[in-house]
Amino acid sequence: MEGDLRCSFDTPSLFEEHLKDSEQCDLNKSSLEKYSIWVSFCEIYNEKIYDLLEPVSKFHKRKSLRLAQDIKGSSYVKDLQWIQISDSTEAYKLLNVGKKCQSFASTKMNKVSSRSHCIFTFRLLKIDVSDVSRVMKVSELSLCDLAGSERCTKTGNVGDRLKESGNINSSLHILGKCINALKNNQQAKLPQHVPFRESKLTHYLQSFFCGKGKACMIVNISQAASVYDETLNVLKFSAVAQKKPSDFTEELQ
Repeated sequence: MEGDLRCSFDTPSLFEEHLKDSEQCDLNKSSLEKYSIWVSFCEIYNEKIYDLLEPVSKFHKRKSLRLAQDIKGSSYVKDLQWIQISDSTEAYKLLNVGKKCQSFASTKMNKVSSRSHCIFTFRLLKIDVSDVSRVMKVSELSLCDLAGSERCTKTGNVGDRLKESGNINSSLHILGKCINALKNNQQAKLPQHVPFRESKLTHYLQSFFCGKGKACMIVNISQAASVYDETLNVLKFSAVAQKKPSDFTEELQ
């Protein structure tokens, strides 16, 4: 869920102050090894993937991108733009640039409601420069901000907002199905099918749940009585995720 964008972009935040005060870590201490850091930022809006770092104007509409698989079977977004950075300040600036391009709209529940899931990814390359430069290892960290589930009776959504809500709720439902199936497969003699490909979100995150990475879920909950049903559903969802073994951990905030 998103708050007022003016608070995020126009006023100094504690995070920005921390970036100013913190010392940048120099990874390239060895003469034989170098490190290169790249970032990408995309959103999944109405089951279509868009590059949030691609310049958009009235003369240049953004195009949807497609998911593909590499030779190891991991999902990636074809033609997604990757930008090299030198420090955390540059990464934060790109994050802010991308957030300005993300899909937002007003509902009865939230004046600045995110209408998409967005994924900000860091890619760290370890490069051997002793002889001929070659990439020795690639590590990735993906931060996925999930749009919150919505009840149309409370949001009053119609038209485009209603379509967006349907796609958001559907993808979250499929994510829950995948986590449930993975949990059940730990004890089942005959593993059941995990429906990763039923949604762009779960298809993209598939490798993280299948032994090629680790996932951590941070759940934000509200104390407001008016959103009791939504809070209960989020807690039930996180309870299922918590029962998944060590390759999927969960925290409540």
